[in-house]
Amino acid sequence: MHKKLIRFALLIAVCSLVAGAGVNPPRRARAIGSTPNSTLGVMGYPSCKDGTIGSCTINGKPGTRQCINGRFGPCTEKEPKPPTGPTVSGTVQAKYYILSVIYAPPGTKGGNSSSSVKYGRASTTGTTVSSSSSFKDSGSVSVSADGGIVKGSEVSYEYSRNTKESDSLDIKKSASTEINKPGPSVDGIDHDRDEIWLWLNPTLKLTLRPTSVSWTVDNSRDAVIKPVFAGDLRNPSRMAPGVAETLRNHGITTQDFPEILKADPFATRSGPLGDLPQQRFTFLDRRRFKSLGLTFPYQPPFAPGDKPTTLTFKLENSTTESSASSVETAHTVGLKASVGFDVPLKPKLKVEGKLTWTNSTTNSTSADAKESASVTIGGPSFGYTGPTDIRVYYDVLYKTFLFVPIESGLQPSLQGVVTRNSKRAVGGKEVVVVANGVKYRTFTNAKGEYRIFDKISGPVQVHVGGVTKRLPLLTPLLRTKADIVAP
Repeated sequence: MHKKLIRFALLIAVCSLVAGAGVNPPRRARAIGSTPNSTLGVMGYPSCKDGTIGSCTINGKPGTRQCINGRFGPCTEKEPKPPTGPTVSGTVQAKYYILSVIYAPPGTKGGNSSSSVKYGRASTTGTTVSSSSSFKDSGSVSVSADGGIVKGSEVSYEYSRNTKESDSLDIKKSASTEINKPGPSVDGIDHDRDEIWLWLNPTLKLTLRPTSVSWTVDNSRDAVIKPVFAGDLRNPSRMAPGVAETLRNHGITTQDFPEILKADPFATRSGPLGDLPQQRFTFLDRRRFKSLGLTFPYQPPFAPGDKPTTLTFKLENSTTESSASSVETAHTVGLKASVGFDVPLKPKLKVEGKLTWTNSTTNSTSADAKESASVTIGGPSFGYTGPTDIRVYYDVLYKTFLFVPIESGLQPSLQGVVTRNSKRAVGGKEVVVVANGVKYRTFTNAKGEYRIFDKISGPVQVHVGGVTKRLPLLTPLLRTKADIVAP
C-alpha cells in the first residue's frame, strides 16, 4: 500500500511538469517586458522598487512617474529647463523724460497780469513712471533701487519705488524746489503758455537676464531739466534760440515735438480764451482731470485805467468726485546711446533704439496724498468779452492744477449777493456751499455776487465768514437765489 502511494505522487509531479512545459515562452517574455522598470509581482501585476523614476507620455509630451508603495504613480509632464544665458548690465540714455505739465493761469492783456500759481513745499508735481512695456517679452520687469534724487541746476526731483507696482518709480518735485508760473500778458487762458518740464537725456541702469529686466535711474551726475512752452513746440520758429540749441545738443529735434505735446491735451487747442470756441474743452478726460468743486469770477474792471480785481487763495486736490479711477499715458522716445551691452542676448531682450515711458495713476479722494498750490488770480483788462467764471481741475497724472472757463450761457444752480449791513457789496469774499456733505467753493466778484454752477441737491448750507444760511431741500434742476449778510 505504501509503495502505491509513492507511485501516485510521482505520477502527479510528472503531469505538472508536462503541463508547465506547455506555456508559450515568447508570450511569457513579452508579458514581462511590457512594463519598463518592473517585474511581475503577486497575481501577475507589475511591481517596482520605491523611488524608481520611469518614463511615460502625457498629452503627447514626455513625462515621468515615480514608484510609490511598489506601484508607479500617475504620469506628469516634465518641467522645462529654465533658459540659460548671460546676465548683462549697462546703461542706456533716453532722449528725454516728461517730469510735469504746468498749466498757465488766466492773464491780463497789456503785460500787467498779477496772476500766478506757485507750487511749493506742499506740492509734489510729478508722476509714476514705468518702462515695462519696453520689454514686453521679458517675463518680469522690476525696479532695482529704492530711491534717490535727480539734481538740476535750478530744480531737483526725487524718485522712489512705487509701493504698489514693482516695475514703477514715483518721480516728484523735491520739497526744496519751488515752481512759480506767472499769468500771461493776454486776457483769458492761453495754453500756448503751458510749460512741459523735460529731463534731457536721462540715463537708466539696466540689468538684463534671459527672462527678466531690472532698471533704475542713474543719478551719478547733475541732470539737465528745462521747461518748454507748448506754443514753441507747436510752432518751433517762435522758440528762443538758446532753448532750441539746448534741445538739439541733447538729440531732440522737431520730429520729437509732437510726441512731447501729447502730455498736454490742451496744447493742440491753444489760443487766448475768447478767441476760440468753448467746444475745445468738451473733450476733457474726467479720469485724468478731477473737478475740485472750485470756481472763481474773472471779470474786467469797471472803466479804462481801473485795476482788475485780484484774488488770492489756496488750491488743494480734494475733489467733489469720490469714485476711484485709473489713467495712463505713454511716450515713446529714442535712445541716444547705450553702454555695456556688448554680450549677445536673446533677440527679444535686445536693447532697441526706443524706450516707452508709461505714466500712470490710480486715484481716489480718500487715498490721494494731499497736494496744494498758492494761487493769485488777477482779472482781465477793460473791454474783455470772454467767459467771466473759471473752474479749477486737478491733473491726477502730473499733480498740477488746470483752469477751464465755464461756457457762456450756462446758468448757475445757486447764486446770491453778499453784503455788509445789507447795504455795501463785499467783493473777493469766499463762499462755501455744502450740499449732501459735498463742499463747493467760490468767491464774490466786485459787486458781491457769487455763483455755483455744479448741480447740487439735498439740504444745503451756505457759509460766508462766520455766517451760515440753511436752505430748504433743493433739486438739481432748481435755480435758487440766496443773499447773505456778512458780519
